Amino acid sequence: MKTYVLKDANPPDSDMVWAFDLGKGSIGEAVRRGNEFLHKASLLIPAEFAETKTAAGRRRMFRTREAHKAREKWLNEVMQAAGIEILKGRQLGKVDEQGNQIPKSEWKKKKGKWVQIAKGDYRLEREFPPRKFQKNKDGKLEPVIYPEGKAKDGALANGHV
Repeated sequence: MKTYVLKDANPPDSDMVWAFDLGKGSIGEAVRRGNEFLHKASLLIPAEFAETKTAAGRRRMFRTREAHKAREKWLNEVMQAAGIEILKGRQLGKVDEQGNQIPKSEWKKKKGKWVQIAKGDYRLEREFPPRKFQKNKDGKLEPVIYPEGKAKDGALANGHV
């Protein structure tokens, strides 16, 4: 609790004290002249506004994401300097009603719809290679034919290298 005392410029017998307390869940104030309280009040803050765990969690998640982006940028620079191919993941972005891409600097200001604006490299997106067989209408296995030897995401299929 912090108490602040304001003294009146009038003679000492009329000293006025104003005190307030800023707490986690309340704000209190009191005004006193001598032994007489001229005003006292307390404002209780609802629990959902007084708690700080949610905000702290959001700040921690934001800092974690920023640190992850910084490490990813550093790793890309190192891999590029070493001549290693850098794989790009899928890219998300915001588009307006006409389907025009909104620049990242405007995302917070403009409304739009989140969409995938670039596909990721299949080597990052896929856990297993494309399947070689699938069941037909009769439930029997038959080989899967991929046009140009690639699945829809670009993954090499049917033993192509």
